[in-house]
Amino acid sequence: MKTLTKTLCLMVLAGLWLVSAIPAQSAETIPAEDAAAPTIRTETQRVVVPVAVFSRAGEVLDDLDTADFRLFVDDRTVPDFGLQFDRQMPAVVHVLVDFSSSQIQDKWPWVKSFLKAMIHRLTPRDTFVLAGYGWRYQVICGPTTDRAEIMETLDNLYPELYVPRHGLWDSIKQQLKRDVRDTGKGGQQVPLNKTAIALDKTMFALADETNPKKYIILVSDGDENLSKVTLNHLQKAGVPVFSVYLSGSGFGRHSLFRRGAFLQTIAEETGGVVFRKTSTLQPDLVARQTADMMRNHYLISFTPAGDLARDDTHRIRVEVDRPNIRTDYRRSFRFSRE
Repeated sequence: MKTLTKTLCLMVLAGLWLVSAIPAQSAETIPAEDAAAPTIRTETQRVVVPVAVFSRAGEVLDDLDTADFRLFVDDRTVPDFGLQFDRQMPAVVHVLVDFSSSQIQDKWPWVKSFLKAMIHRLTPRDTFVLAGYGWRYQVICGPTTDRAEIMETLDNLYPELYVPRHGLWDSIKQQLKRDVRDTGKGGQQVPLNKTAIALDKTMFALADETNPKKYIILVSDGDENLSKVTLNHLQKAGVPVFSVYLSGSGFGRHSLFRRGAFLQTIAEETGGVVFRKTSTLQPDLVARQTADMMRNHYLISFTPAGDLARDDTHRIRVEVDRPNIRTDYRRSFRFSRE
């Protein structure tokens, strides 16, 4: 009994010694307000805003500097931003052609002339990628800086090879299937957006490019709707989209009155341009205008404020201290894709 009592006393004394030996780690070292702070760090990625500035006559202005620009995000002034202007900076250009469109197939000689003229105006260091889509997405050429390879690909490219053999009635049935496709929630009807799939694939590929000059050239008949998801992806990527609009008749319920509307929205949001009335425009002229805008883009870059919501769309506004001008630039950005 005495032995047991002695053992218990020793254990109590040892416990008291351990308590006094361990330093206190309470609110003295971690204040209550800091303990409740989130452990997730906010993003510090920089947002790049390509800006093209035009005179009243439509010529691209190339004599501006940082003092001429003012930048706003959600109507709040961004005082600190970088400005880069370099005509010789290499660019990455992804061309997307809807080979399932009969209008584009019929006008392929015009499209090929446009692409050849534009490639001749690119610098030897620019990277070119050509992809077809419609019935399926396929990279046809690239990425490459070899102009001989690009030209040879275009010379030997026949759009009919990238579409299935079918008749007029099959085309109508395909369009009807698109128009009655159901989302499965709320009974809302949406078309199958083949252009959205091609744009998504292209934006994923461009995300791996470190070069800040990135462009998409979209050759389309405009027979699509632009979904909110696709728009959010464009806002995340921030890549200018230049659209060559080859209008057709179409069979879908979104074709007759809204044809080409999604191309205009894409251009406005990304700072690109829609080239219309290609039947009266010379392909060399369209190529020159496209290449000039790519060559003379000002690149504004900034770090977003830490208090901006990471799951919302934020509006961008760029003002230039010059009279009688027009500016094309990226209108919004997102941190995340939906």
